[in-house]
Amino acid sequence: MRTNWFIVIESNGAWWVDNEGHNFGPFPNRGVAAVEAVHYARTLGDQSRRAQIFWPDDSGKMKLIRELYQGAPEPVVDDAAPPH
Repeated sequence: MRTNWFIVIESNGAWWVDNEGHNFGPFPNRGVAAVEAVHYARTLGDQSRRAQIFWPDDSGKMKLIRELYQGAPEPVVDDAAPPH
């Protein structure tokens, strides 16, 4: 299955969401950016592909926090991830 990635990144002190070269933001913190990434995945994502949302953990390593499928419930991958 093809995947549409939404990546939460920090750049120059602000948080952004990157989706295949399209940037959304800035956001004041990582949590807000992650919530917005879920929103963008639902509203702007390619409905023919699953969406995966990643953010950097405290050590900077990218971690999958949400995975969305068209018409399927949204499992929480990371309990520390922000609410829907």
